[in-house]
Amino acid sequence: MSEKGQLMLGHTMEQLKLLPITEQSNLITKDIDVASVQDIVRLLHEADKQIFSYRAGNMGILERGIELNLEKLLIMVCDILKMNSDECAIVLSGCGTSGRLAFITARTFNRRLLQVGREPMFHYLIAGEDEALLLSKELTEDDPISGIMDLEKLTKNHRRVLYFGITCGLSAPYVAGQLDYCLKNLDRFIPILVGFNPIECARDVSIENWDKTFLQVVKLMSNAEKEGNAFIINPIIGEEPITGSTRMKCGTSTKILLESIFSCAVLKILDCSKCCTIKELIMSYEVVENVAFEQVENMATLISIGGQCLNSGGHIYYLSNTGLGIIGIIDASECTPTFGADINDVRGFLIGGFIMMGNKQGDLSHVMKISVEYFEAEVIPSLTPNDLIIFISENYDIDWIGRKVLDCIAMKALLCFSDSVPTVNFKDAIGCCFTVVHCITLPRALFSSLCDDQTFKFCSSLFKEIACKWTCNVISTGAHILKGKVYENFMIDVKVSNNKLFNRAVSLVQKFGECSRNDAYSALLRSIYNTNTLTAIQENMPVSEHIKTATKGQKVVSSAIILTRSKCLVEEAKKLLAAHPVTKNALAYCLGH
Repeated sequence: MSEKGQLMLGHTMEQLKLLPITEQSNLITKDIDVASVQDIVRLLHEADKQIFSYRAGNMGILERGIELNLEKLLIMVCDILKMNSDECAIVLSGCGTSGRLAFITARTFNRRLLQVGREPMFHYLIAGEDEALLLSKELTEDDPISGIMDLEKLTKNHRRVLYFGITCGLSAPYVAGQLDYCLKNLDRFIPILVGFNPIECARDVSIENWDKTFLQVVKLMSNAEKEGNAFIINPIIGEEPITGSTRMKCGTSTKILLESIFSCAVLKILDCSKCCTIKELIMSYEVVENVAFEQVENMATLISIGGQCLNSGGHIYYLSNTGLGIIGIIDASECTPTFGADINDVRGFLIGGFIMMGNKQGDLSHVMKISVEYFEAEVIPSLTPNDLIIFISENYDIDWIGRKVLDCIAMKALLCFSDSVPTVNFKDAIGCCFTVVHCITLPRALFSSLCDDQTFKFCSSLFKEIACKWTCNVISTGAHILKGKVYENFMIDVKVSNNKLFNRAVSLVQKFGECSRNDAYSALLRSIYNTNTLTAIQENMPVSEHIKTATKGQKVVSSAIILTRSKCLVEEAKKLLAAHPVTKNALAYCLGH
């Protein structure tokens, strides 16, 4: 294909220049849907390398301008951490993946502060509240007023707030509302925007029930930054390996940036005399990345088994007894909006459930049950040989895995993350309980030139966590590629669950349906409303109403593509997809007849 994917998604070259990088196709992975499982691992690694060294001389998150901004920000974080927690706060906010990373970051650093005798200072906000940690609640992302109200409620008693608004594509109205509120109250707030597009690529689309676009808010942020009242942290890290799937590179980069700032800040207020620089800590994460992708054959086997399970109607289950299991829960929660997967296709479970999770709303078992105890009692009886259980363990500890789980008929794999080499041959010692044993070891010696002993001790659990994220992302992404959920490197079965995804769906129909944007829009609406002729009311409804109906549908985008390529009726398109569930195969059949 080339020529930037035959002008990706049907855009002209001029339009492509303005298309957000987070929505563009990565040429490295353009044929990932037909790659071998080994090459899937290698291609995902090649794309992720761009986080640290983007092409054409741009240094990704290590770019000098970004580094200088982070150093300035570090001073402010240190100042806040030295203050009274009743009066000052650090707030991390986002939607979807960004909100989940806000949660896990706040959780991590509050626990670190408590361990050294200090009061928690970190707070998180996520559009859709804590339910959105587990389920896709992306429609709430489109509501700036809700975002403002959530921030007002959280910070009403704080006189000084460092606010981090995380939106990978510079597009989330929920965050835009909060940034705008901060800019109107600079006597109390220092707003920081974290994203991965150039500011001119911020979304310039009207937001329902609000008077600004995200681009207008970004311009206000830029002006405030020039006056020293705000920060914009927006490194260019290249396109996502799966187009628009910001849970991957953007999510990883968000985690690295936030953890690097906060780790250095906490170490500084603890008077760590040899604390490494932010740059050195980011470079340490690059070391972790290379180790995480070293064992290509092991990761390829995990992808192959995962794909086999999903294609056979089975499931992938992550089980853990540590905080690393939260990474598995987050990875699972992202599969439904990303790949249009069933909510039970990929699930995560923790020993202790919501007690281990530590979310602010506590037990949400009425929404989703996440305890290993529940898994043993209720899920094991329904398991088949087509299911895969992936145990996530730390420092070679497997004593927590019960006999009942080990003896069940599902396939089993072990992911083990450690900062030391086992004293015995671990794989031999555990016998043949697991189909795959995948150990990632991150010993002190790997980081000797980058960080001191105290920094390594503080950050080793963070290194294991990011290695776990890379591993889980590769497994779930690769498995869904094998299930046919990716066409070239596009998420063809994306759930149309918010404004961003609605517009992405139109672009997908335009590209793969080979039609004009107007025809793509019309076909998408016909698919959403399951009708061959749209009424005037349906055509003129706001996008939010289309989304409400679309979220209840199945294969909405795929059906719209079939409509444009075959000129068939809606019910015929649905029948075709029922006979050929993989969209790529349905398209091939459609074009061959």
